[in-house]
Amino acid sequence: DDEAADVTCGPGVLACALATRVAHVIGIDVVPAMLAKAREVQKETGVGNVRWQEGSADHLPFEDASFSLVVARYSFHHLLDPLTALREMTRVCRRGGRVVVADATPAADKADAFNAYELLRDPSHTRALPLSELQALADGLPLTLTEAVAYDHDIELETIIKASFPLPENMERVREIANEDVGMNRLGLNSYRRDGEVRVQFPTTLIVWTRQSD
Repeated sequence: DDEAADVTCGPGVLACALATRVAHVIGIDVVPAMLAKAREVQKETGVGNVRWQEGSADHLPFEDASFSLVVARYSFHHLLDPLTALREMTRVCRRGGRVVVADATPAADKADAFNAYELLRDPSHTRALPLSELQALADGLPLTLTEAVAYDHDIELETIIKASFPLPENMERVREIANEDVGMNRLGLNSYRRDGEVRVQFPTTLIVWTRQSD
């Protein structure tokens, strides 16, 4: 019976997955092309309890306490102001509901190298926060940490390149850096080779907070 909001929903993959487990989902994104893709994904998956809305994470177009579940997946590292986004997610969440953020969380001592590489791979990247910084965004907000689950998102380098939009002149450098980092791990990606292909492991954390009263 959850009413859910997928903030910065992108192509709608998470919203459509949630739709099989909740009463209703609203996916919101500031990029119209992403919402168009999300509608395609919805059609492919056949879920009917999802609707899409254009809007910014900095100012969610919803009333206070509109949802019991508010999520953001792999988007905080694209935001210029993740604190404001988390405040807005908290505002639209009901008391006792859950606010969930999943994002890359590089080790603090490798965050600068990680972010420099990610910006080269994807110009829309701003900054991925180390786990302590990401959790600290909730300081002063009516949120109680419920769970934080860390895992490595293992993916082939060429697959992640195809899913991003590096500038053409940076494409080969992105490959070179990942190859040079195999066995070195200066980027915090634990790059390795399997069957001649380079794979990377993105350090990721899923954080769940429970919304308290103000």
